[in-house]
Amino acid sequence: MESTQDGSKFSWMKAIRDAKLSGFSAMLATHSEVRGFDASIPHLDLEVHVSMKNYLRSKAAQDLLEKMQTVLGASLSISWSTGTAVNSPAIKTRLRRSDRMIAAIESIKRDVFFDVISSEMGGKVVIQSIAYDGD
Repeated sequence: MESTQDGSKFSWMKAIRDAKLSGFSAMLATHSEVRGFDASIPHLDLEVHVSMKNYLRSKAAQDLLEKMQTVLGASLSISWSTGTAVNSPAIKTRLRRSDRMIAAIESIKRDVFFDVISSEMGGKVVIQSIAYDGD
């Protein structure tokens, strides 16, 4: 949840879901970090990672605006900036997945059966074989 100018709460993920985005506009949205939202205007300040700046000049940005206008109001405007966007939904998801993969690997290494296989039979964890099954 992000705070708005008036102190109320705003959920970027809920807005993305409600807008039913797809394709490049969905990718652009999930790689965008909300830097500010003013519901009274309405206006949205979004930041994308500098590597995504070319999408800001594409149809994806216009599609994103039009879909968000159906959710947040027809007069919605969006201003864009580039930066690190470290709090974008895509980055948060990637970090959660990484944390879960690390926990899974550590759990496997602590397993008694794995200990026997690795010490007596030369077994090892093949990280690429560990499948991630959703958030």
